[in-house]
Amino acid sequence: MKKKIILACASFIIGVVLVGCTTGNNTEGANSSDNDAQTVHLMEENEVASMNTLVTQDTASINAQVHVFEGLYNIDQDNEIVPAVAEDMPEISEDGKTYTIQLRDDANWSNGDPVTADDFVYAWRRLASPENEANYMFLLDGTVANGSKLLMMVWIRKN
Repeated sequence: MKKKIILACASFIIGVVLVGCTTGNNTEGANSSDNDAQTVHLMEENEVASMNTLVTQDTASINAQVHVFEGLYNIDQDNEIVPAVAEDMPEISEDGKTYTIQLRDDANWSNGDPVTADDFVYAWRRLASPENEANYMFLLDGTVANGSKLLMMVWIRKN
């Protein structure tokens, strides 16, 4: 009798565990064949401190930004630079100082408005503005004309 009770309890526990481990038959959301949109659900254990790319330094905010913002280029699974919002790789002037980048025709904001070159110019100017004291302003040093001077202006303002 004792063996039958133990066997019954063990069978019940195994059954509960197996039911808890199944994925079920989800017909809604990203797994639905009727749904054209692709949805990714991510979980972050820390609070997202800011979606402002100029001041972000925490991992949670960077992770969120990586998933919602798309830049001109990305790095693919082979660590190669590939176009994202850009249509192709840039056309570089003979002196190496001017990069001409064509944007994809289908690049749109989440509200449907087209992404324009002015959007990228605005972002770079925000980064380069000494008043904003952007955390990643050091990226301009040696890559943008007068980038070193801009960094010096920020350093002087802070000290």
